[in-house]
Amino acid sequence: MGAFFLLDRFIQRRKQPVTNDSLQACIQNSLLEVNHQIWLLKNVFWWYLLPPSIGFGAFFAQMFWQMFRAFPIHGLADMIVMGIVFVVMGVIFTITDTFTNRRVYRINQRAVREQLTPHQQELEALLASLK
Repeated sequence: MGAFFLLDRFIQRRKQPVTNDSLQACIQNSLLEVNHQIWLLKNVFWWYLLPPSIGFGAFFAQMFWQMFRAFPIHGLADMIVMGIVFVVMGVIFTITDTFTNRRVYRINQRAVREQLTPHQQELEALLASLK
């Protein structure tokens, strides 16, 4: 996630306008930046929410595996207890992660809808009026 963010910022920095560009070029550059921000926020699940969820899931599985190996299982009752512990922990993790991811996703989509899309439309109208 961090590598993606750094690479994306590096690529976007290379597209900065020059101070002596025309007004039309500056507006086009601003429109490209807004479009890129819209793309980032619409795809926030794939580059921002999914990688930590995979990491947390892997950590949870590793923790359960270590717990399973550390405590000797002497019979069916112990296995059932370990299974119940695993299921309860998995349900708690899944509910917490899903709730958090849905909330962050909704906040980002609302920002696209209420802030970036109107700004995009203004820039497109301004660019059309210059042509």
